[in-house]
Amino acid sequence: MALSILGFATITNAQIGTVVLDVALSEEHKFPAQLTENPVEDGTVFTDHVVLQPTRIQIEGRISDATQSLSGFRGPGAAADAFKALVTLQRSRETFRVITGTATYDNMMFEELSVPRGPLDGRSIRFNAVLKEILVVGDNTQTNRDRIADNVKHTALAVRSNGLVTKQAIV
Repeated sequence: MALSILGFATITNAQIGTVVLDVALSEEHKFPAQLTENPVEDGTVFTDHVVLQPTRIQIEGRISDATQSLSGFRGPGAAADAFKALVTLQRSRETFRVITGTATYDNMMFEELSVPRGPLDGRSIRFNAVLKEILVVGDNTQTNRDRIADNVKHTALAVRSNGLVTKQAIV
């Protein structure tokens, strides 16, 4: 469930690990990809593969000591507890789940966590989190095989026929 506040902040059940946010002031979801570039004799460069890179998310959020919020009952010290929980989560070096207003991401880790303080923050914390998906290598589960298959659009194979080597594309 999401509730927009004056069109510039969204209250959600957003969550980073076990830390539930009162409000996500902004979310940015990035889905980078690497395109291969292969030059040929005449100088033309062609692309024959697309490799998806790990997903990145940037969240600016706020958690307060308000006694009642959309995420449930809170009380004095809730913001300080959330601060400690975010730092502990980052220092644990373990992956966690992130729930945003639009998607859920597994296997995430902090790339950066900042908690600026100002005179208007009062008994709340405002934070910026840059999160990155961790791709597990060598895991032979069906989910990982599907992810790898989705990342590779096609592969060229060498085929020997009558002593000549030719390439065939597999789509």
